[in-house]
Amino acid sequence: MSVSPISILKTLVILLIGVQAIKAQVLAVLEVVPAGEEAELSITEFRHLTDELRTQAREALPRNYSVLTRDNIIQLIPPEEIECIAEGCAVIIGRAIGAEYVTQGFVGRFEGMLTLTVELHESMSGNMLGSFVTESENARGLLSTIRERAPRLFARISNTNVLPVPETQAEKSAEKQPAENEIDIREELPEPVRVSSDADKRRELLGTVQVSRVHAIDEFRGTYKSPRRAMFMSLVLPGSGQMYVGTTQSRYIRGAFYMAEEIALISGLYYYSVHKYDKQVKKYQNFAKDNFKVSNYESAMNSLFNEEYKDKFQMLYGSERENYCRAFYGSSANRSCIENFGINYSNHPGDNTPLFYPNEFYRIIGNENFILGWVDAAQNPGVKENLFTENPQYMPLGTSVDRDTYMSMRKKANSLADRQAIFIGAILLNHIVSAIDAALAAKAHNSTLYEEKISFLDKIRLGSDIHIGENFKAGAGLWYYF
Repeated sequence: MSVSPISILKTLVILLIGVQAIKAQVLAVLEVVPAGEEAELSITEFRHLTDELRTQAREALPRNYSVLTRDNIIQLIPPEEIECIAEGCAVIIGRAIGAEYVTQGFVGRFEGMLTLTVELHESMSGNMLGSFVTESENARGLLSTIRERAPRLFARISNTNVLPVPETQAEKSAEKQPAENEIDIREELPEPVRVSSDADKRRELLGTVQVSRVHAIDEFRGTYKSPRRAMFMSLVLPGSGQMYVGTTQSRYIRGAFYMAEEIALISGLYYYSVHKYDKQVKKYQNFAKDNFKVSNYESAMNSLFNEEYKDKFQMLYGSERENYCRAFYGSSANRSCIENFGINYSNHPGDNTPLFYPNEFYRIIGNENFILGWVDAAQNPGVKENLFTENPQYMPLGTSVDRDTYMSMRKKANSLADRQAIFIGAILLNHIVSAIDAALAAKAHNSTLYEEKISFLDKIRLGSDIHIGENFKAGAGLWYYF
């Protein structure tokens, strides 16, 4: 028995008309996700809660409603909306995949109890049709609540579309039939203007929705990793955030690198700014103890002092006298030590006088005005003659090789101390860079739980169009999305 092409075409037309006539309402049940940064349940438990929500939706809704499966949603989510799954952008995803209604659950923790919040939205308007919140000690308790309360939540969808607005008794009694000589104006009203369907609204709002190929949460690829936690961990201990995210060899290598760099920097800080610095400080202090004599300095100043030029002598060579006395006697420096500069008196500091501020003493004796305290110092013979002039100029008191050696030792110690700022700056930079890298690694890891590269065949789209009217038109097309 042969079938003509015209018969086949008519059959296809009837089928297309029938498919377009069935305007099934679509509900998308998105994956249940953590409400906070940490996943309180395993991937398997999250999936089981989601599957139970879908089961309750199918049983609660009439047959003219379609509930998208996990695979349906995976195929329809555009790549740019992938991150919205974990962030809870339910309405945005509902619009993107063309579902009239969308629901999603969020699991959190409050005072030691697991909490579950399920929300139901109308995609186009964004209005929330209903929700429920529950808490339990474990996932099984949340599952029981879904079975109890989800049917009432999903029943609101069919109620909003099916149930008519009730009329009052007064409105019914006021309605009457027109008399024979009256004209029923309702018969003269024009036919109602066709209102765009939900599918037309979606088309106007979204345009053509490009379908992509996306993974569901794959527990074999790992679990959700909190970017904030990863960043905080690496901010405290560089590399620990990368180890927390893990899953790839490069992340473990980067984590080990940041940790090794931290150890190297801290070791360098200790070696140069603590160990070597302390060693150098002890070296120049021991050198000063052997080669600088307080008694030599006091004796030399006494030999140069003269009452005739007392003020000039103190102005040119006594600028550090107060700090010098404070190094021996503390903040309440002995006034006689300060006031009797150059004067021979019995209570001046000596070689055995204990130091109150050692660091201050070792700084001061490097000053040119204390050069005559060094054991190899050679006094400048022209100093006295200069002081007797009417306007004396500053003249070095003498020369000392020991003093030059001492200053070289102090300069090296100060150079080691300056490295401390460099090492501390490098350590802080290592913490910051590691923290940023850990946060980006966690975000990239979470994306791989959902996304997969779109293949060549996935970018090919088939479509058809049919127009019934005075002129029958039918068409088909193929598109490739770049």
